[in-house]
Order: sequence, then structure tokens, then C-alpha cells
Amino acid sequence: MLLLLASLCLAADVAVFVEEVPDDARLALGPQAAGVEQATGVRLSHWVVLDELDVPTGAKWTRLGAPVAPPFERHDYLPQTPAFDQDWLAPVPFGLGAQKLWSWPGGTGLHVVLADVEYDYDAFHEDLRGNLPTVTGGEPLGEFAYHGNASIGIAAAARDGFGTSGAAPDAAVLVAYPMYGGQWNPARAVVDASATLRPGDVLLIEQQTQPDGQFAPVSANPMIADALEAAVLLGLVVIEPMGNGGRDVDPLDLPSIGTLRVGGEEPRTKAALISSNYGAAADVRGWAAAIPSPTTDAYTPDLFFPEDDPQQAYTSQFGGTSGASAQVAGVCAQIQSIATAVYGEPLPPAIVRQGLMQTGVAQRDGLTLAEERPVGAGLDAQAFARTYLVP
Repeated sequence: MLLLLASLCLAADVAVFVEEVPDDARLALGPQAAGVEQATGVRLSHWVVLDELDVPTGAKWTRLGAPVAPPFERHDYLPQTPAFDQDWLAPVPFGLGAQKLWSWPGGTGLHVVLADVEYDYDAFHEDLRGNLPTVTGGEPLGEFAYHGNASIGIAAAARDGFGTSGAAPDAAVLVAYPMYGGQWNPARAVVDASATLRPGDVLLIEQQTQPDGQFAPVSANPMIADALEAAVLLGLVVIEPMGNGGRDVDPLDLPSIGTLRVGGEEPRTKAALISSNYGAAADVRGWAAAIPSPTTDAYTPDLFFPEDDPQQAYTSQFGGTSGASAQVAGVCAQIQSIATAVYGEPLPPAIVRQGLMQTGVAQRDGLTLAEERPVGAGLDAQAFARTYLVP
């Protein structure tokens, strides 16, 4: 028996074929994937069963976390897209060391789901087709798809020989929209995503708020902070951008809720980027400028934009604490996937947070002293792995 499954968001365009289903799984067929998961032990948490087909059995279950496009469709649209240099993946001191983890067991994110709370993205952008997200909760805003494309691509775009590659190219990707009935409700999106995820998964919240008219981390909002803290207590690694207001956020007295707060650095100097929020609340930092990423025609497609095609648009200029946070999210997905492969279970979120800070690279002085404008420890993914992931 063969089951045809399709993602909740793109049932008409995406399908995964799963072979050799145990007979008792027949009892679980229905609109919810949870029954199939319980009957078979296969993780289907954000998939639904659409149909049942009688065909010869095959060898095993396929991995559902990486949906595939129809076989007649090329991921790399014509004209052919080159593979772009991504120095942020390189080893420290210039990059964050993510590329070094690809050779570790599970180092491409295979055992992890990475969820992104995002306004929108373009599911038909060629760079996302090799690791296509599924969707839970909310509805797309209809704006800022470039932001979703870039964040998802940085964290988890497939290593398919063209465009960009994410830090965790084999992680399953889930998108949670923060808009409900036309109202901004990221707390609900966090709850919806958390209900789908499991301990060790990664939740990236690509949002910021304005409690006093200036940009600040979303945990400045008590309702969102409660939802994020609950997610951490469920065992999720939660990535929270510091925001792009160029301000000290410590006077906001942000709650200590276990999220990994991410500031932004200038890639060449490793000093604080002037637009990044800063303060003792910052835990780690990533590149906040000059990140090659998929985009749309709405945001600086200077890297590649053949025939003005937004689904082949790439930028060399994505950044902000959004870009930095997407990098950190991808590395955290690598870490938790390796931990699962090596130890049989992921690390507690507190260990991931403390370890990245402990093994990180010191911030350098820039236009201001590092101690006057702290944006967190620079990631050193390889140092973390050698310290915490060697059995």
C-alpha cells in the first residue's frame, strides 16, 4: 500500500510518497496525521493523509521532513542560476563555522524541524523548492515575502548546487504566520508552532515590537514573552532577534525567559552594527549585513535577477538582526541534529544557549567600544561541537 501525503500549504504542488505501511496503519487513516504517526512511529506531525493508493510495496518510509517538488519540475529555473559564495558559513574568524559541521553525524539538520514565525514567503522561489516549508497557523500578510525568502534560505536552503545553501539544509522547515483575522498575534503563532514541534526543534521568531515607539525584541511584550517562555520550557531552542533600533534595550528590563537573543555584527570588523539593538540582554551575534540570500523584486535583487523574475531573485545585502538570527537558528538546528545523532536526544535549550555564549568569539571595538555596545558572543559552531557534542 502507498500513501500519498502533501503539505498543508501546497497540497496541489508538493507530494511525498511513503511506502511499506504496516497494516495497522490503515486504522489511522483520516484527516489528521497524528493517527498515522502513532500507528507507525513515523513523524508526520505537520502532514495530512490525502489519499490511499494500492501499489506494490517498497523498502521503507521516506523522510517526510523534506517535501519534494513534482519530478517534472526543475528546482533551478532557467536561465541557470550560479552558486553564490557564502562566507558566513566559513570557519571562524570570518564566518560562523556552520560549514564545518556538515561532516558531523546529523550536521545538516536532518533530525530537526526549524520553524520560522514570518509574515510571508514565496513558496515558488527556486531556492526554497529543494527544502520546501510547510505552514501552520495564521495567514500570510501579502507583504515582506523577500524577508521570509531570505530568512528561510539562510537557515535551511538546500545544498543543490545553485543559489544559496542554508546552515541546516536538511532540516524540515515550518512557517507560522503571525496574522490572524488581519490582526498581528505572534504569541498565537508561537503557540501554534510549538504544538507541532518537539523538544530539540528550533523556533525562530522573525518579528520585533515597539513598546515605546522604538524597535525592541518581541519579549518586551508580556504576552509574547509568556508564549516564548512556554516554548523554551517545552524544550525548543527559541531564537529572538534583538531588533534594529540601534538602541540600548536594557532599560526595558526584558524578562529572562531562556530565549537566545541575537544581536548584529559588521561582518568584516566583528564590531556591533550601528543599527543593531544592544545591551546585556544580547546573548550571541551573527552577520547583520552582506548576507547572500534569496529575495524578491521588492528588496535589492542585485546578485541575480534574470528577466526580472522575482522567483530567481537574489540579493547580496540582506542583514539586520533578522539575518543574524536566521544564521543562529540554522546553527542551532545543526547542533540539535548532531546531538540527536550522537546522544540519541537533543540538548536542553539552556545548554545550547550557555554553550554558544561560552564558546563564542569576543566582540571587537568599532565606532564605539564593545563594552559600550554589546551585541553578544560571535558564534563558533565548530568550537561548540568539539566542546559539547563529542561523545
